[in-house]
Amino acid sequence: MNIPIYVISLARETDRRATIKTRLDASMVNYEIVDAVDGKAEIGEWQGKIRHDIAWRVYGRKLGHGECACYFSHYRLWQRIAKMDTPAALILEDDAVWSDDFFGVIDELVNCRWQWDLVNLGGRSFVDKTATPKVKTTICQLPNNHALVQCKKTQHYAMAYLVTPAGAAKLANHAIPMRIVIDAYWNESWYHKVRHYNVLPAVAFHSEVETTLHRTTAKRSGRSFWIARSAWLNARIRTYRRRWFYLTHPRRLQDNRVKINTPNIHPRK
Repeated sequence: MNIPIYVISLARETDRRATIKTRLDASMVNYEIVDAVDGKAEIGEWQGKIRHDIAWRVYGRKLGHGECACYFSHYRLWQRIAKMDTPAALILEDDAVWSDDFFGVIDELVNCRWQWDLVNLGGRSFVDKTATPKVKTTICQLPNNHALVQCKKTQHYAMAYLVTPAGAAKLANHAIPMRIVIDAYWNESWYHKVRHYNVLPAVAFHSEVETTLHRTTAKRSGRSFWIARSAWLNARIRTYRRRWFYLTHPRRLQDNRVKINTPNIHPRK
């Protein structure tokens, strides 16, 4: 692989770390293990950068320690990748497993002529596969009957994805304060201007073991009628804003995939 590969893993989860190291070593690729934010020990350092009041209106509860730890673990990597001179970077979580087509699809995406900022490589799991999402636009064909597509309803799983330095900078610049989980944040293309596409069929999945990063989720309390209606209306508005972004930012070819000028990282106040 001619791009950096980062694996987000908790330092105390030695078994998980050893398992994904074995998988990657078998694939004969270079990679780096990155310590994740620990939701039990370190989340207090990030509390001032979390808007639980907005999360309450969206989810009817506060954001859990595991959700926040996952979000900030990826955020720190976005800051790092944004300053790099590389066509893209691959980010994996330590519970990711992948198909035999995985690295072949990645090679094709890195050399793809079409412009993208983030490509989601994942599906749910090998055991519990969701129905194939409806495709709005096929961007290009990939090896072994895979395709780079824009889905009518965005599919997003954080266990495996490609991101360009420009895409990482856009995400990092608007990530603070945290108010929603990472999967939903990706979907706010009108906000951070990230071109977010998917690979179908998916080439990466969650393993059968529950990921540690998401294990500590806050308990959901009953939402009042007005909070529920507000969340429903907010979801509709977000959907139409995302559709408008892709309508006004049509897919286009990119002349040079290697040299990418990235903006400076100045998180929004």
